[in-house]
Amino acid sequence: MWRALRFSLVASLSAAGPGLGQLAPPGTGGVAALAAALKQLGANKRVLMIGAHPDDETSDLLALLARGMGAQVAYLSLNRGEGGQNLIGPELGPELGVIRSEELLAARELDGARQFFTRAYDFGYSKTADETWRFWPRDSLLEDVLDVIRRFRPQVLISVFSGTPRDGHGQHQVSGLLARQAFEALRDSSWGPVKLYRSANFDTAGASLVLDAGALDPVTGRSYHQVAMAGRSRHRSQDQGALERPGPSPVRVALLEVRRGRDGPDVGIFAGIDTLLHGREGYVALIDSARARLNPSRPSAVVPLLARALRALGDGDAGQRDILQAALATAAGVSIDGVADDDIVIPGERLQVEASVWNAGDSGSTLDGIDVTAPLGWSVERIDPSASPVAPGALAIRRFALTVARDAPRSRPYFLGPRPRLASGSPLHGALYDWSGVPPEWRGLPFEPPPVEVVARLTIAGSAVTLRREVAYRYRDQAIGEVRRPLLVTRPFDVEVSPDLVVWPADRRGTSRQFTVSVTNRARGPAVASVRLTLPRGWAAGAVPSESLAFQREDEAKSVTFTVSLPAGVGPGVYELGAAAIGGGPDGGTSESALVVIAYPHIRPRPVVHPSTAGIRVARVALPALVRVR
Repeated sequence: MWRALRFSLVASLSAAGPGLGQLAPPGTGGVAALAAALKQLGANKRVLMIGAHPDDETSDLLALLARGMGAQVAYLSLNRGEGGQNLIGPELGPELGVIRSEELLAARELDGARQFFTRAYDFGYSKTADETWRFWPRDSLLEDVLDVIRRFRPQVLISVFSGTPRDGHGQHQVSGLLARQAFEALRDSSWGPVKLYRSANFDTAGASLVLDAGALDPVTGRSYHQVAMAGRSRHRSQDQGALERPGPSPVRVALLEVRRGRDGPDVGIFAGIDTLLHGREGYVALIDSARARLNPSRPSAVVPLLARALRALGDGDAGQRDILQAALATAAGVSIDGVADDDIVIPGERLQVEASVWNAGDSGSTLDGIDVTAPLGWSVERIDPSASPVAPGALAIRRFALTVARDAPRSRPYFLGPRPRLASGSPLHGALYDWSGVPPEWRGLPFEPPPVEVVARLTIAGSAVTLRREVAYRYRDQAIGEVRRPLLVTRPFDVEVSPDLVVWPADRRGTSRQFTVSVTNRARGPAVASVRLTLPRGWAAGAVPSESLAFQREDEAKSVTFTVSLPAGVGPGVYELGAAAIGGGPDGGTSESALVVIAYPHIRPRPVVHPSTAGIRVARVALPALVRVR
């Protein structure tokens, strides 16, 4: 689990450029990333905020805690917002959940927090907590919340909502109730949260603490409120664009519960909480010295201090170690990259991967080894030797051949394996994603880890450092410059049917409709496919083109149009038309679905899988007689 958690943090520190997520060009992140990392080192301060939906989070408070106070902060959203609106595109339901999950990650990139989810599916608006519990099994969601707490180990919980009817939406109420219940369940543990707060921005009288998110972040030159509002504006599908006003910006919280034996005046979020790293005093002193000596014009001056701190820390604290390794590489001006020569690949395809280590600093580093990691069944062949010094200003390049496994599944988010189970009126069936078969270390993460990564092992100032970065495909767009796309696996052919939904009046028997089947060749080079149509029993298609579709190049698309008639005797009901592409040759196979990439400028592209089907609704349609239309 920790490997997956650590990746998101290291990637955010090593990426360059705003709004590009994990798919930024190579770079260290510079002094801004180094200063942010140093704030989080040398102490143990962890806060988990709990809400119901994407965009429920108190953005000001996340930015202030993470960027201002150097805490490790996370937001746990019970669901992914599948029941909301979409102001930027046609995606709804689970696919809207993909967009909103990515918008949360885009916001977290700015405010510095992490992101988690439970299995809950947003089934839509509810008025009460009791109504919400009919769809969301209480024990299942509490288990998910407790699992995130066990892994993240926060000392402080902050509930966005009170858990009472004044929260309005029933899902809001449930998130407040679960936060309280989770705190109570761990009250007597030796490691559980010490404090439980709730957001009190609309309850001035009930606030026990007032914090100022309007304070200036000296690194970015903006207040934490402004940083938070920039993140808020990345919730574009939900119309959440916000002004970035300067000046004071109070954030209010109310203390609800304190673990027994920790009573005292509430003078700060971490008041009464032990945030020291006991037994690591030498390490902490080195980090304090590095913070004091950080020179924006020469960040490499703190390299010796950070290298000594890494040796002093040892292997005891994985979270601190990962942040420190990224900080040491940033101070030394060392970054890594990995690019492939294709982005949408098929089983058995062979790729070329170029891995690089760039030493842009003023001191030498040694490349002890560089590898490409891939899923089980994929093969990786190293073409160039790995170990060598990397002189200041030098770029070390290593090449690999990567072959996709013959049984590699289509790419899609881990939570969209089986479709979500929606409530059918029985309280025994919840609106939950099915995580059975999902690796335990992925559960609760926004998305699964990237399939292919570059892993570089270096020695910087005498200390061993391991850096990881996702392998991506890059190309030049003549209008906007460098564009990067993730590696995605699909079948040799992607097949789509249009239109994918038809309402057919039942009294129009004998009438015809046209359906177009589009096939995209994903194999490198020429390919041949024939199209097969599957109709409901008793239905028939008109003249079917007999010739096969011949493709000359990768990503070439061709279409075939079929005419389908509504047969006599068909009553109202729901019917399905299916299409498939059958490849020529021994390895052609049959494709009955399509990989579709959800891509918007403000978020990372994500794949979903559409079945190659069209829904036909035969219904009795009665319209009023129209005398005149004005």
